[in-house]
Amino acid sequence: MLRHFVARNDEVGNVARNDKGKTRNDSPKIVTCFVLSLLIFLTIISPLKAQGLEEGVKIEGKVLMTFPCPKSAIVLFFDENNRSKRIKIFFNENHLRLYPGDVIKFRLFKTFDGQFLARDLIIKERKDFTGIRKRLQKSIRQKWPRCYRKEFYKREQRQQKERGGGHGGGYGR
Repeated sequence: MLRHFVARNDEVGNVARNDKGKTRNDSPKIVTCFVLSLLIFLTIISPLKAQGLEEGVKIEGKVLMTFPCPKSAIVLFFDENNRSKRIKIFFNENHLRLYPGDVIKFRLFKTFDGQFLARDLIIKERKDFTGIRKRLQKSIRQKWPRCYRKEFYKREQRQQKERGGGHGGGYGR
């Protein structure tokens, strides 16, 4: 009778161990399923989204402001309804140096995080920045944070000093 009791306890122990083993075996299946679904997303679905982004819209616009790091610029352009729009674009053409007032042509792509990327950037002509300065200052005061405004005003002061205008002389006099 004692043997039967030990065997029965042993059987119960095995069953308990098997139950625990099953729950432990389920978690690797879930992790494996998650990893496989992630791989499928990265290898199949992401390139399909990227193919949709390859069809970039060609835009011609005027550079209002440039930022050195990351290389970006605010561009004024007109949409198909002849409404003027401003957009901040990122570009990675290291050989090009953009200045405010440049007329540029580029292909616009939207990245996954909602930012705009410019490719095939061509500088059509270099123009002066005058004519839009006051309008831009008003819109910058309303829309852009203080750090961008400080950078813009410092650049303006530097340009005035180089031109020789304003109080205090400047270079070139």
